[in-house]
Amino acid sequence: VPGEVTGDTREAFLALSRRAFDLAGDSESLAAATRCAYFDQDLLKELFKGAAFSQQVYGANSCIANAGTRVLMLAIVDNVSPALAQTMAASGDCKSTPLPALGAQGSIGYACAQGNARAMVRYLKGAKHFEFSWIPGAEPSPAERELLVKLAQFAHDGAY
Repeated sequence: VPGEVTGDTREAFLALSRRAFDLAGDSESLAAATRCAYFDQDLLKELFKGAAFSQQVYGANSCIANAGTRVLMLAIVDNVSPALAQTMAASGDCKSTPLPALGAQGSIGYACAQGNARAMVRYLKGAKHFEFSWIPGAEPSPAERELLVKLAQFAHDGAY
């Protein structure tokens, strides 16, 4: 340790250690730490049809929620121009519908000819490109697609 360890440094370390142990025993705080800020918890429960699901947060730009083989993914890419966002959304083998409420680049893709059955909602907010992908193991129903749009709208309207 460079320099001298002072009494104040020691006390600060002990306080930090105590807080870490307190949090380790607090299941609510631990659960909150794994929740994705971009996901509305009530909409997730509805999307997963009441099944128990888990969430993982991978840095500031990626979240996953899953229950068995049913998966919701969020990927955020920084420094994306409108032209690049349009290219990123050009998934030629999926049906695509514009979502003007999510901005000029807002769209939902579904009924894809290749890959896993899925629906993707994409939009550009500032220079951040958001993509919510719902992969339920079968072609997402219209109701599931509507919930996916609501989840994306929640994130779009948030202070992110």
